[in-house]
Amino acid sequence: MRRAGDHQRGTGYVAVLGMSMLITVIGLSALMATRIQHRGSEGSRDAGEARICAQSMVNLGVALLDATPTWRADYANDQWVSAGNLGSCSGSFKLVDPVDDDLADDRTQPARLYGRGVVGEAVRTYSVVIAGETAAGSMPNLLTNGGFEDGLTGWMGDYCDLEATASNPHSGSACLRVWNRTGWAAGPWQDVTSELVEGATYSASAWAKTRSSSEDLWLVLWVLDDRGWWWEAIAVETVGKDAWTEISGSFTPFWNGTLVEASWKVESDWSNQEFMLDDAELVLESAGGGVPTIEVVPGSWRREVY
Repeated sequence: MRRAGDHQRGTGYVAVLGMSMLITVIGLSALMATRIQHRGSEGSRDAGEARICAQSMVNLGVALLDATPTWRADYANDQWVSAGNLGSCSGSFKLVDPVDDDLADDRTQPARLYGRGVVGEAVRTYSVVIAGETAAGSMPNLLTNGGFEDGLTGWMGDYCDLEATASNPHSGSACLRVWNRTGWAAGPWQDVTSELVEGATYSASAWAKTRSSSEDLWLVLWVLDDRGWWWEAIAVETVGKDAWTEISGSFTPFWNGTLVEASWKVESDWSNQEFMLDDAELVLESAGGGVPTIEVVPGSWRREVY
């Protein structure tokens, strides 16, 4: 037989136990709420850092392209390039040609530059459009009559004969025939002394075809300074007789003392065979950061949502 006191003590125990459970539940709920709030804060913080990182990747990409005249050939289309870890952020950028997915085939086409930042589970991507080289502000051709539409104006032959002809040009209405060459070094040249700035970066290119067999053709800069005549190879490419082939490269001219004369010239590797030349170019790409190689299209900045 239970006594009344036992019932009262049991009721009190249950009350205490219930209160303890209530306090525990309240505590667990508060802890869970704190964790959810903390995770939300972390997520918000990660998203903010990822956004800043992605925008920085776009700016980094612009700076790299601005310092790299050959960026269209150096970077693959639609391929992310890692910039490593910047603090807690993993950054990368990529270039996409929206016209034909080929960055290198046409310098007049625009490209979209994407920057991506990843922090934790947060991913942000921004992009801008890089204008094609026909846009306002693009650099002019420093060679006179590079397409030979004005005959031989601006051009001279070194131990060879030159002829402007309308026979199968690469573009336009004319191209240059280089024939009666006395050796591998014989070729067309143009005086570019007044066009060159020491320490600036230039790109040079031309399209060519050989007369009979495939051979390496060279773009060469000849320089006369205080130490005499010397030459610098700008670019070399194997050229055949069946199709026009582009020869292109970049260079930064330096000389000893005073520059007396500088010549842009095309030579062959070993033979004196005839060749054709068209669309010759010499373009200032960068003058110590004072002249941009690229132009960002105003209003093209956007956030990418996947």
